[in-house]
Amino acid sequence: MSHSGSFATFVVGDHKLAYTLDNLEREIAFRVKDMGLTSPFLKTLRAYLDCRDQMDAKYTEVDELHSIAKLQVNENSNGIHVVDNEYKSEFQQQTVDGEPVKNVDELYAAATIVEPIYREMIEGIVKQVQDFLPEQKDGIHVEFAPLKGTERASEKANDDYAQRLPRTGVSWLYDIVRGSICCDHSEQVTKCLELIQKDPRIFIVKAKNRFLKPTLTGYRDFNLAFQIETPEGFKHICEIQIHHGATKALSKELDSHKHYEYFRTFFQGDTSDLETHLADLKAIDSGMRTQGDLFGTRGGMFGQSKADMRLERMGELFLNGRVREYYFAAHVYFQLLRLRLEGSRRGQPMYLVGDAYHKLAVSLGLVGRRMEASRIYKKAEEIIKDPKSRAPMQGNMRMWMSSKGFLTVCHHHFVPIPFF
Repeated sequence: MSHSGSFATFVVGDHKLAYTLDNLEREIAFRVKDMGLTSPFLKTLRAYLDCRDQMDAKYTEVDELHSIAKLQVNENSNGIHVVDNEYKSEFQQQTVDGEPVKNVDELYAAATIVEPIYREMIEGIVKQVQDFLPEQKDGIHVEFAPLKGTERASEKANDDYAQRLPRTGVSWLYDIVRGSICCDHSEQVTKCLELIQKDPRIFIVKAKNRFLKPTLTGYRDFNLAFQIETPEGFKHICEIQIHHGATKALSKELDSHKHYEYFRTFFQGDTSDLETHLADLKAIDSGMRTQGDLFGTRGGMFGQSKADMRLERMGELFLNGRVREYYFAAHVYFQLLRLRLEGSRRGQPMYLVGDAYHKLAVSLGLVGRRMEASRIYKKAEEIIKDPKSRAPMQGNMRMWMSSKGFLTVCHHHFVPIPFF
């Protein structure tokens, strides 16, 4: 098992609690091992990692030198982000009168005018690629999607852009008018990008090279948001995706989107941490297959960089309504409690220990160990309410947790009053 030593080492003066924690930790660890690879989560995790491996292998097969990943796309906007929630107002979507859109109706009135202009433009680029590479003429085609549904657009505006300034959220939706170019050859992808960047009618606002930084399922494409000016005088930002046919076909065959939905909340946040999160999932898969333990013989995330936040995120994953692996969550929170108890010896605030006790109590309550969970919850309450714990004022806790990168407390309370 991944832990070492008795909780009596940390829980000084409360031998009964230490005894309870030691016994429960062993019991939970054995239960996790007994579940083995039959857990629905672990089966889904293995399928997800297989999907990633196959997508990576397919890309290397069709682009051995990863030349597409090395292509540069210059953003004419020099980026749209200013600071915090503030973005450059010149890249808000415009009404037909040239003002920032305020609602979905105004956005779609403009999009309806732009759509045929956009389609003609993209079809022209594809025709130029076919003329430049006649021997590959049949290996490229364009697919135009209908305008994004208004209900889905409103949801995305509220979920992703409600706090963005200047408002409103709908003014930052760039994928109402959209399409994709599918290429069977790397040379076609390269030529498409070259032509798009040279076209004087196209002003590239945002560009993502997902051949270089693939999505969490391993899917790769170029995703460009570009602004065009209409004969009516207003500007509109549209989206174009450039795919390699082989990787797109494999993604569809593997149904990679279902893996995206399953793990989406786990991967949310700073994209620079994606590889860390992926490494944690790989460690769990390896640990369970080789050692029958989430953390393997080396303790997995325990003691690694940002271990506290990584354990927080993993615990939240297991409590997620789609996953619901509560024994796994308890196993993780025992690790988190040990980590924070050790940290308290080095001067870290005791309220973090109280938070770990609280999360452990929640997970134990969900596996039916309510008596022990109640005792552990009382310990959490005792710590949090002690002025010496250095807990921030209650109203500031959520803001503090967010600013430090900690996840907010889970919503699966078996007790009526959450601390934070």
